[in-house]
Amino acid sequence: ANKVFEYMGAGLAVLLPTGFPVMQEIIDRAECGIAFQAGNEQDLIERIQYLIDHPDMVTRLKANSVVGAEQYSWEHQAHKLIAAYVGALS
Repeated sequence: ANKVFEYMGAGLAVLLPTGFPVMQEIIDRAECGIAFQAGNEQDLIERIQYLIDHPDMVTRLKANSVVGAEQYSWEHQAHKLIAAYVGALS
């Protein structure tokens, strides 16, 4: 999970193997990457080739990564965590 956020923070398009539904939801919501079928080398190759053939899409995914990363930054999420802790301690 941390790697996905690091990639997003670095402004990279994310290639994510299937099998990580929470991470999939994040990259789908942020529109910053695509998934490939885990364990399927041919699917991975096809997804990479698709990105090579569509550099405009890569540019859009990268820009969306930067914006998406901001939503998951500590500065943006801290108040939610603190509220949860305060609620649990009350």
